[in-house]
Amino acid sequence: MTEPLFPPTSLAEWREEVARELNGADLDRALVSTTREGLKLQPVYAGTAPRDPFVAAACQARLGQPTRLVQPILAASVAEAHDAVVDELHGGADGVSLRLALGARLGRASVGGFGLWPADTAAWRGVLGESRPDVLMLDAGANALPAVASLRPALPSTTTLYVMSDPFAALAKDGMLPASLPTLYGELSELIVGAPGAYTLGVSGAAVAEAGADLTLTLGLSLAAAAELLHHLTDAGMPAERAVAALWWSLPMGRDLLMNVAALRAMRGLHVRLARAFGVSSPRPAPLHAAPNAATLTRRDPHTNLLRVTSATFAALMGGAELISSTPFDAPLGQPSALGRRIARNTPQVLLAESHLGDVLDPLGGAPAIEALTDAVGRAAWAHLQTISAEGGLAAWWREGKVHARVSEAQRAWTAQLRVRKAPIVGVSDFVDPTEASLSRPSLLVAPPGHAALVGERPVIRRGAEALGDLAAAAEAGAGLGVLGAALQRDDVITAPPLPTHEDAAPFDALRSRVEAAGVAPTVLLAAVGPVGEWKARSTWALNLLRAAGLNAVEEDGDGEDAPAKLAARLRDLGAVAAVICVADTRLPAVVGPLTEALRAAGAAQVWAATRPATLKDVSPAPQLDGFVYAGADVVTALDGLLTGLGLPEQGVK
Repeated sequence: MTEPLFPPTSLAEWREEVARELNGADLDRALVSTTREGLKLQPVYAGTAPRDPFVAAACQARLGQPTRLVQPILAASVAEAHDAVVDELHGGADGVSLRLALGARLGRASVGGFGLWPADTAAWRGVLGESRPDVLMLDAGANALPAVASLRPALPSTTTLYVMSDPFAALAKDGMLPASLPTLYGELSELIVGAPGAYTLGVSGAAVAEAGADLTLTLGLSLAAAAELLHHLTDAGMPAERAVAALWWSLPMGRDLLMNVAALRAMRGLHVRLARAFGVSSPRPAPLHAAPNAATLTRRDPHTNLLRVTSATFAALMGGAELISSTPFDAPLGQPSALGRRIARNTPQVLLAESHLGDVLDPLGGAPAIEALTDAVGRAAWAHLQTISAEGGLAAWWREGKVHARVSEAQRAWTAQLRVRKAPIVGVSDFVDPTEASLSRPSLLVAPPGHAALVGERPVIRRGAEALGDLAAAAEAGAGLGVLGAALQRDDVITAPPLPTHEDAAPFDALRSRVEAAGVAPTVLLAAVGPVGEWKARSTWALNLLRAAGLNAVEEDGDGEDAPAKLAARLRDLGAVAAVICVADTRLPAVVGPLTEALRAAGAAQVWAATRPATLKDVSPAPQLDGFVYAGADVVTALDGLLTGLGLPEQGVK
């Protein structure tokens, strides 16, 4: 028998060896990392981890099922949407995803918004033309029943329809519902019964994630939304099997690749557990849709979004999502370009066709680290569901403001990590390109159709199983989307504060905008003293930081007794209005006083030091510094103070 290349090592022996390498430092403190959600990631997982049988069975059930690429159509008119649909499908996408504008989502012809506003079936035919997508995903907000009825006559019979119809996701995004929740529950029941071949009960976590919820809270709120819907549908007499069969999930992919994979895998088991809670013992696997979290994408240096989208797409494939959407890199700027759409479409195609990532079923399943993380994510999400259920359900949470409170709490904690650059944003908070050329894209804001959506007499609609068919017949006869909504004789519109979108890059974008408003970027001298090996890392760190605010940072070094005079002269030559002293902590107390005085005398309105304040606590007399920047500090607050000291007008830094 061949001897093993490496002798077996116990976990205790491994820890002992690592402790020696760390020279007595605490192993857990040095090597155990914590996710944004508070979950611990161990440096090593010994042995094998038990696999969740529900997750394993659901993943196994995907055998032979293809991954579908469903690309978003971001357009401001029917004609532009049609061209994008044709382009995506001819380019290899399996389907398209369409999001209705606010007015269409509310059934109000006087309201426009961002997204499509197809006034009637003719407009839908204009969008699709002769295209026959395998999949069409429709985000209709809470106006799903009339929207699907308007679309249905134009929809090819071979197309599988996925309807995002979660009223709680619509409330989070829009801040308004076209009718009361009981009325909408009834319409969802009519939609499910009237469209048996479609997935008509779509639950999305995008709105809460874009507002700042972490992944486990996003999953928990999605579960709570589904539980609320299933509860009301089954109480109204719908068989639980039918309601569960209509359910599908859309999950946003954030920055953390492993968390994304774990969340998708965990949702497999969570779906089964939720179904079993409603008496469905063996539900079929619910389709999972994955798309990049829009809050993680940036407007500045948007080409770095290519990396973010690729990571999100890779995670979606590794997590086993059936439906994948890849966002164009320039989508945050408005209507994406043909190049942006092409690269977005090609990214998953390369991963699928050339890297064969879809050929292995649950490729990360069985790995102890992934199984442990999947279990932790599932438990945390289920705990959120239990808390919400114990406190009256998701509708009660909305009424009492608890959704806003929990999401805001998560957002504040995450923003704090962004502001200290513990979670860096390449191209925005780190490694900023000072020569970056700005990009612009056409707006996606559409005008309301007005009278076009009210064409036709109000039809008489039978309620119940016939409602969708009657609405579709009226749409085929020429009734506009607004008329279809009016025919349902809804009660009053419901309003609530929407969850505000918090883009990760927003605090740094605000700093850059403040500098840009000044016209010319102020120059800041990075004043270094001593051998280059002492200060280079510190100066490079400060250089990146100042560029994140849009400042023109210039690095200069001096040595010897005349270093303050040399650096002061250089500051005058550059026309710099501020300086950041970059000197090793061991050398700084001796040089900070003379250097600060010389820089101020040369015209520096602000003099800062790249060190912690404690480094200079014993220096006497105390140097007249305006502030400090260092790793672990809230650099947004620091840079805001620097800009204020330079007299730049406030621009609402968050």
